[in-house]
Amino acid sequence: MNTLIGQTLGQYRILEQLGKGGMATVYKAYQPSLDRYVAVKVLPPYFAHEEGFAERFTREAKAVAKLEHPHILPIHDFGQEGDLSYIVMKYVEAGTLKDMLGQPMDPRRAEGIISQIAEALDYAHTQGIIHRDVKPSNVLMDRGTWVLLTDFGLAKMVEASQALTASGVGVGTPAYMSPEQGRGLKVDARSDVYSLGVVLYEMLTGRVPFEAETPMAVVIKHITDPLPLPRQINPDIPEAVERVILKALAKKPEDRFASTGEMAAALREAVSQIPTVPAVEAEIPVAEPVVELVKPAPEAVPSPEPEAPKTAVVARPRKLVISRRVRWVSFIAGVVLLTCCVLPWLADVVIIRPRVESFVAGQATAMLREVMAEADMEAFHREWEGRRVVVTEQEMNDYLEAYPPPTPLEGWQVLLRADGIWIELDISGSTYYIQGDVTAQDGKAMCRVQRMSWPLTLGLSRRSLTTFCTRQMNLLLEAADLQLRSAQVNDGSLALSFE
Repeated sequence: MNTLIGQTLGQYRILEQLGKGGMATVYKAYQPSLDRYVAVKVLPPYFAHEEGFAERFTREAKAVAKLEHPHILPIHDFGQEGDLSYIVMKYVEAGTLKDMLGQPMDPRRAEGIISQIAEALDYAHTQGIIHRDVKPSNVLMDRGTWVLLTDFGLAKMVEASQALTASGVGVGTPAYMSPEQGRGLKVDARSDVYSLGVVLYEMLTGRVPFEAETPMAVVIKHITDPLPLPRQINPDIPEAVERVILKALAKKPEDRFASTGEMAAALREAVSQIPTVPAVEAEIPVAEPVVELVKPAPEAVPSPEPEAPKTAVVARPRKLVISRRVRWVSFIAGVVLLTCCVLPWLADVVIIRPRVESFVAGQATAMLREVMAEADMEAFHREWEGRRVVVTEQEMNDYLEAYPPPTPLEGWQVLLRADGIWIELDISGSTYYIQGDVTAQDGKAMCRVQRMSWPLTLGLSRRSLTTFCTRQMNLLLEAADLQLRSAQVNDGSLALSFE
């Protein structure tokens, strides 16, 4: 399907191929209507000729498109054109978990990644969606730490494909496939638990548990062969962590964890038991006491008095002597450290930040109340309920011009970029930035401030600003009696869906 490069699929112009798997090919594409880049996953043409595929594709795509979670890559659109079926997703310039594997990973780092995957899977399971193909290549690693799970529902879309079932393997990736999935039985959330256990096994050992010359042979090993013990491959794996892997990879579903969340909690508890390595203190060797017997000098003339007794002289341990110069240098260094670092930090945290944050919150809250007092919130509710609204960067800035910023700000501007929302602040002739993003969870807005210009951190903390922005947005949503279903930041626009 390399011939797609340069062509238009729906409203998306295909630019380059990003990757190719057994069930689909992923392209980078440009969407002119929203002036943004997207990722388009295109299924092979032979699927379109199979009976019932079009209906199944539409049904599963609609179900997956409803998933709204911070650790699930969002779906923007889907469609069918000619023999091609495609799914449009958010474009993220990030590697995958597969790129990080090949050698054993530290259990603490593995736990952080597994917890994020488990959180996404648990949410999908509550929505009645089983992933069926959990593997490292389906785990995007945004900035190397933030997990975005992809390919939800793709396995379900093609599970009845004659081209796949004729091979005898079924849908999924054999190296990560649960025994019941390999047998072609009905699967539930515990199948994803097994696949996530295989991912954890590979992260901690550097290899998958079963390998063979053919995919079918790998599936048979998952069904019949005993699991190679992780600690035999990597003895550094703690026993408590190994027990989590063994339970997750039990052959029978009823012997596994009931959910991926339960598995993540057990792994977190096991990792917390790993002892930290204490700092090694250097010891100064002390000389052993030396005992010398000293004889008295012989008398020149014999004396009738008794001979003086023999005495023992004990050498004292040598003391560590610190020169006066070293003591003075240490004292001066301590004074400098206290004056330049500790005292300003205390003044910032105890005095400056609370006052600045209180001042900013008061000004912003007053401005929000002014906006709400002037706006017709009922009309706002009627107009936006159940709709997907796209607000452009220019529209936001035009609106801000009607509300002058509080002192000492001289001006502000909103910049909408693929990596988030940037707020440009003009203060005393200098320009500073705050960068973050907004997502939706359970009908609420979830803000996250990711970075700030250095001078701003003296008066504001990212955590307090994140909490403040989240509270203000949800106050506005409550006043309009709306729930936020999704929020998507793109180059030059912000797409919001309400219900």
